Amino acid sequence: MYVSGEIEKVLAFMDSEDCDIAIRAAHTMAQRFREDMAITQDLAVVKLSECREPPLEIVTFAGGLSDD
Repeated sequence: MYVSGEIEKVLAFMDSEDCDIAIRAAHTMAQRFREDMAITQDLAVVKLSECREPPLEIVTFAGGLSDD
């Protein structure tokens, strides 16, 4: 799994397992909601359109499997 941006810096100060869970959750939620997700400073995952602070990382929805 590719990790970049500010979240790399957070890995040095936080539990790497927590960061891994946040990244995996963001990827799963991007597929489920079919939109970009943001990982916030406290590792919460929210829709990018609803994020009210500068995100640590943005996970972009790139399309994928359709439920149809």
